[in-house]
Amino acid sequence: MKDSVKNLPRSTLDRASANVHEIVDDTASAIAPAANWVSDRIAEASESGSNAVGQSSHYISKNPIKSVAIAVAAGFLIAKIVR
Repeated sequence: MKDSVKNLPRSTLDRASANVHEIVDDTASAIAPAANWVSDRIAEASESGSNAVGQSSHYISKNPIKSVAIAVAAGFLIAKIVR
């Protein structure tokens, strides 16, 4: 294989190399919008998670007894379902 590649004219190798580079560039251009979209969705999900944690923390601070009661009830229900 190496010998056959060495025997190809330089212009043929240059054209093949240019074609490969063009394919790689086209693929990268096609993938870039999808990668940006995914990146944006991850940022939004992270922000939503941070907001949810902040809201939960605020609610627990304002209603500590009710929060503990809800947690105990949820734990009890989960234990009953899992058994």
